[in-house]
Amino acid sequence: MFTHNEILSAVCLAFGIPMKDLLSKSHKRHLFYARVIAAHLLHTHLELSSIKVGMLLCRNHATVLHYYKTFDIWIEHTWLNKEPLTYFVKVDDILNAKAE
Repeated sequence: MFTHNEILSAVCLAFGIPMKDLLSKSHKRHLFYARVIAAHLLHTHLELSSIKVGMLLCRNHATVLHYYKTFDIWIEHTWLNKEPLTYFVKVDDILNAKAE
């Protein structure tokens, strides 16, 4: 089991970004990818509500629901854009290395 800090740190490490960028208001693509992956992991690993995930990511409930939907689309249509899923694998590898 991971903590929310471990998950967010793993996302930042995989993307090579500081935590302040992950939580910023920026709409850059790589930050969007990082937030979507972070939201998915916080929701699935910690079973946090979308409201709690939003509080951790400095986002509102509707934005977090959009992140969940975006992640599902990435999984269903991997042939469209493999880049975000490559990052997801990196984050997963970092978390699994910490668990060992």
